Amino acid sequence: MLLTGSLGAVAGVLAGCRVRLEDDAPPIPFIPPREPIPAEAALLWLLRDCRDLATAPVSAPPVGPESVGTETAGTGAETAGTEPAGTGTEATAPAPSPESTGEGTATDGTATDGAGTDGAATAETPEQEEPSEALYSREVYAEQVTVLRSALYRAGIPIETIDAAVTSPPETSPPPSTGSSPASTGSPTTDAADTAPASTGTPAAATDSPTTASPTTTPPTDPTAGDPAAALRRIDELRECGAGLFPLVVSVLAQRWAAVRAAGGEVPVSALVAEPEHTWSFPHLASAFVDLTRAAVYGMQIVAAQSRDEAREAAIGTLAAIEQLEHEQTVRAAGRVQSRPIGYALPFPVNSEQSAARLATHVLGNLIDGYGGLLTTVTGSSQADTARDVIAWIGTAAHLAAPWGVPGTAFPGLQSAN
Repeated sequence: MLLTGSLGAVAGVLAGCRVRLEDDAPPIPFIPPREPIPAEAALLWLLRDCRDLATAPVSAPPVGPESVGTETAGTGAETAGTEPAGTGTEATAPAPSPESTGEGTATDGTATDGAGTDGAATAETPEQEEPSEALYSREVYAEQVTVLRSALYRAGIPIETIDAAVTSPPETSPPPSTGSSPASTGSPTTDAADTAPASTGTPAAATDSPTTASPTTTPPTDPTAGDPAAALRRIDELRECGAGLFPLVVSVLAQRWAAVRAAGGEVPVSALVAEPEHTWSFPHLASAFVDLTRAAVYGMQIVAAQSRDEAREAAIGTLAAIEQLEHEQTVRAAGRVQSRPIGYALPFPVNSEQSAARLATHVLGNLIDGYGGLLTTVTGSSQADTARDVIAWIGTAAHLAAPWGVPGTAFPGLQSAN
């Protein structure tokens, strides 16, 4: 009795202090071994993938061959007859994003928050950097390594297990997701095995601290190392993670979606929704996305009306892509959406090309943040049903926003991932 009581007391102390036993530690009587967290193997692989991308060359990121031939703005799986006219068109020329000045009211007569008065600007339009650079830079992936590593540690994975997974070479290359191919989009698709070359960069390994990483000389042997599309092929595994990690994982995958598109690649077929007319099991969750997208549609209509030449063409292309997102979201909501408002308040007067470009930056940035704010509503039992869609919607919004001056981030939609 005395021995049993003592062992029980020890177990209680260890549990109360949240002691994390190493996975290779010898068994302790009456204390069960650590159970892996949901999708632990896939999450550790994702961390390694971030590390490989953080150390890979950024000039020409490889994109895997598994792709869909003709791409739409969102999930890329709309069938003929369901896509609204003019959708699926990408912006063909980047528009300027000048600095904001002053305060005022909207030109359409609606009340505004007041964000600046914009008259006819005389300053030259500043040059924009290539959006692809910001979306797959080493700094972006290095930030993902730091944040994801810390998140996995807080979720219950021992730091030794995390470090070992990141620094040791994988035994086999990761299997592709088992998602089925969508309906035909007008040209044949391919579902070939990954052929992206391995990274030639020097990878970085994690240290004993749960929030920092240090370089190592261990080269990655995974043939998909350095391929932004690789993580999109593992959505089926990654979406099984716990609800607390789901928003972070979705945001990382959305960044991969935007990076693939920014590099001129195609999103893997296995990352797309196989049934374009699929309705969510909880349709009301999709209606909140519709509300956000409709506001963006209205804003881009104003941008297109106030723009000229190439900027107008870019605005019309962006508008068509956002309208496609609204169509998909309405389908997921089973059509159970509110009536469309007549108009929306503008944050500042839009009466010139410069103010129109600034409005586009504001609208698209808000769309990304708004989508990210809804991630906590689609966790738990909704994850498997919604993951592909929300990844596509946030990734598409980030891709569309880059030419308009919205900077690419490591965690699109999550303003405080740290």
